[in-house]
Amino acid sequence: MSRILLAGEQVTSIGFEVKGFDYFGVSAYKEDGQVLVEALTGGGHEVQWCRTCQVATDFPEREEEIRRYDVVILSDVGSNSLLFHPEMVGKSVRHPDRLRLLRDYVTQGGGLVMVGGWMSFAGIDGRARYHGTAVEEALPVTCLAVDDRRELPEGAVPVVPDPQPISWGRSCQGMAVLSTNRMPVSVCRSFKGFRPGCRRRRRFGGGKSGWMMSQRASSTSGLAMSIPPTGE
Repeated sequence: MSRILLAGEQVTSIGFEVKGFDYFGVSAYKEDGQVLVEALTGGGHEVQWCRTCQVATDFPEREEEIRRYDVVILSDVGSNSLLFHPEMVGKSVRHPDRLRLLRDYVTQGGGLVMVGGWMSFAGIDGRARYHGTAVEEALPVTCLAVDDRRELPEGAVPVVPDPQPISWGRSCQGMAVLSTNRMPVSVCRSFKGFRPGCRRRRRFGGGKSGWMMSQRASSTSGLAMSIPPTGE
């Protein structure tokens, strides 16, 4: 089985309660990745969970560190958390570019999955900011430069017209989702025609058809799009 590094799926919130003339601050800590971790470990995989608040300091910075894992999952964590180490921000101490590290990791055979969320791909108000980065180069989709959310308050059920081998024997009827990320896939990240190994992705909630590359990276925007590596 695989060794997996999950980065993200945690939030710390700060708010205020106003009671007449008076107000006071409140805070909360929440973890959302436990279900995913349990599902992966239940399948026999070994999972290391780097919470969102730990990413800036604890996410691997060097090739020998990240190569300990077969797959890296980025789930609802923006690019700034990977770019800005606290020592770089506070003391001007140089640190490796972890976005380039991830791209090179994929190029050398590592697996990368980006899970949709308000801090994935472009994200809310474009703040996840993966457009134009080295991580985008490793993904089978192009990230928008603006807010890419597609909110579905009535819910939408994923449609999987062409199941991939990883999903054979499993139900293609998924749970309704309430929010996805929009991303252009029709150009297949290539302006010179379709690259070898392209797989057709048709529709999700009435969306348009497109093409996605087969490589060691995958993306999910409410609907899991499983892309097996080439040559295996």
